[in-house]
Amino acid sequence: MKILFYSMEGIGHVQACLGLANGLRKRDHQITFMIGSEYCGNFRKHGHEELILMDDGEDPKMFEKSSTNKIDRQSMIDHEQHPVLPLIVSRLQKSIVLQHKTPKEKLELRDNAMFKRIYEKMKRLHEKIDRLIDEHGPDLIIIDHFIIPPCIAFRRNTPWIFLFSGCPDFLYNSKELPPLMSGNFFEYDLNNCCYANQGLPSNDRSEWSEYRKLFHEKYQKPLQDLQNQLNQDFGYDPYPESIFFNKSPYLNLYGYPKELDFNDRVERPANFLQLDSFFDYNPDDYHPYEFPEEFRHKIQKNDRLIYISLGSCGPIDIELMKKIIESLRYTPYKYIISKGPLHDQYELADNMWGRQWLDQRRILPMVDIVIFHGGNNTLAECVMHGKPMIVMPLFFDQYSNAQRIHEKQFGIRMDPYRFEAKELIENVEKLLFNADGEIIRQNLQHASKRIRQSNSVRLACIQLERLVSLNMYGNENNSLKYDDDDVQ
Repeated sequence: MKILFYSMEGIGHVQACLGLANGLRKRDHQITFMIGSEYCGNFRKHGHEELILMDDGEDPKMFEKSSTNKIDRQSMIDHEQHPVLPLIVSRLQKSIVLQHKTPKEKLELRDNAMFKRIYEKMKRLHEKIDRLIDEHGPDLIIIDHFIIPPCIAFRRNTPWIFLFSGCPDFLYNSKELPPLMSGNFFEYDLNNCCYANQGLPSNDRSEWSEYRKLFHEKYQKPLQDLQNQLNQDFGYDPYPESIFFNKSPYLNLYGYPKELDFNDRVERPANFLQLDSFFDYNPDDYHPYEFPEEFRHKIQKNDRLIYISLGSCGPIDIELMKKIIESLRYTPYKYIISKGPLHDQYELADNMWGRQWLDQRRILPMVDIVIFHGGNNTLAECVMHGKPMIVMPLFFDQYSNAQRIHEKQFGIRMDPYRFEAKELIENVEKLLFNADGEIIRQNLQHASKRIRQSNSVRLACIQLERLVSLNMYGNENNSLKYDDDDVQ
């Protein structure tokens, strides 16, 4: 089976697609990624083919380190250099995304620049995408993108799958769940050692309607309008206003641990398929990370290891990174830190080691707890390996992830901008040692054991194979079920 992947350029999107692609390749399917030239080579090293989308309208500064030096992609792959390009760093520094504001303030101040850039790029590339698909002739297209090219969505005789790599509450978009990006925040009260509700709680809907209107105005409607404009640009009909994200009529995939999913509150639609993670557990894939000698010598036999990552974009907030480092500088634990693209602009403490970009899939099995931003892929990996989490959400679906982890007692949520050092240290020690963190550790152990046995990526591959088989034979019933034998 020939399968074509098309992903947004964001690291989380790419990694989610790559995880599923690797699972499909193990089942002898031919995988091809349709990608921009800046990602050339990233997928070939995994055994996948690449179709390059040359974008003549892209800002030439996108691929520059400076006015004279170009980005060396292969060097980035081989030497763990950070994959976020300098122009993206500059845009993020100027945007509202990483400013020290509440979720509501960020939403109120949000502009439409990111969505407009996506639309403009998709418009430039649409005819090339259409032509490449014609030439390649895939049996199935899998896409993770905010705006879907109409040549894919309306294509005849080629089924397409919408892969969503974020928190699934965006897919559900249900009025039975708190408004998207509302924050739903619980603030830690140092005096009373408890959390005080500061956001939109699940059991109090008095402010839901107002916040939902704000989200529709600032996020949902601009995205819908640009999707429909793209449709009309190429002679396709617009979607109804009720459509948020152009979900596939065939099948929609999302990766989220079953224990955290929202189907305890709302019913999952028939053509949605949940995976615990886009990466299946295989112990042969997890070779221990080789730390440099100077850090290995610092690690004593009974030392606790803590991994800190704010994702690909969060470390651009140098002020926040420095605050975390200073808070933990004098604790008796060892820290491994993903420093981000501005790694040379701050120093680590003596009990810390890090690089600009780390292979965290090899590091996570080795650590005791994880402090991170609430990104979907890291969340799924932490649960898979049973690692207690401290979550500092920064933007978008990270708020929902952090809240779900808190509510389901898989970790602790913290405000990244208002926390005190004492609070962070207490939470680290709670997850490591204290009796009141035991339920978190037990919940994760149970979930980890189940996920390692679930084969959810394999099950998804079977589902996709059946879908394509039914499409080839003209069967319109795309609501497929697993057989009991599939889970063996």
